Amino acid sequence: MNRILISLKCGESVQLTDDEDMSKDQLLEHLSSLFSINSVSILKTKSTSVIIRPSDISSITVEELDGVQQEEKSTPPPKDEPEQVEDIITDMD
Repeated sequence: MNRILISLKCGESVQLTDDEDMSKDQLLEHLSSLFSINSVSILKTKSTSVIIRPSDISSITVEELDGVQQEEKSTPPPKDEPEQVEDIITDMD
């Protein structure tokens, strides 16, 4: 898994997480083709899509992510169920 950071000449940077099993070097080679495009490009990952003008890109950084930094799916805490209390009623005569 890789994190892609795209620094723009003006404005905020764009951050994407790529879930594909592509090595860092392969991804860099693939992304370097953006600089040769004169029009608009679309970058897609499984969870995000970005339309970007390559002439606005200042630099691209790719970081490898460890399995520890992956998004964790949290499960809701279990609900506390009230204890069932049995009432014992006895007749006293």
